[in-house]
Amino acid sequence: AHIEQLQIPLIVKYPRSKRGGTHDDRLTSLMDVTPTVLEQARLPALPRPAGLALTTAGTLHTQLTGESSHCKEVDILLCSPRGGLGKELSVRSLTTTLIQQARHPEARRLQYNRVTDPLEQAPVMDNTLQTDLTSVLEALVLDRRARTYADPPGIHTEQETDEDEKLRSLGYVE
Repeated sequence: AHIEQLQIPLIVKYPRSKRGGTHDDRLTSLMDVTPTVLEQARLPALPRPAGLALTTAGTLHTQLTGESSHCKEVDILLCSPRGGLGKELSVRSLTTTLIQQARHPEARRLQYNRVTDPLEQAPVMDNTLQTDLTSVLEALVLDRRARTYADPPGIHTEQETDEDEKLRSLGYVE
């Protein structure tokens, strides 16, 4: 859920170099790509799009949630355990990022100032969390825990074992 796990560079080439050479720093998501492509192709919009066209003026999103694919084997990341059980969840606003590990509700939250630290390298240490983002992150953590970790740690159902084996056979899990 750190920026290097979620941020995907997106380069858009509009017809006739419209908006050529511009850079957009707004909060955006992959869910914004489809509405943008449909609008530019002059095709009907989706009935209930999850995203907004990137051509929309003003702020697109005031906050976005995200999750890491798993806790990667990289020393700089503060997550554990390594692998899928170390998944991290995040919520970002225009100015702040909060990150928490999904498996442990008592885990320490990391807060980053996106204005002064856009690469999220130094957590804010003053423990004053953004309350509007805190409630969103808490709901995200509870939802993810309910869907993923319903059984106590160390207890695996037959279905989970089968899923682990399938992922292992495809090379996704060691």
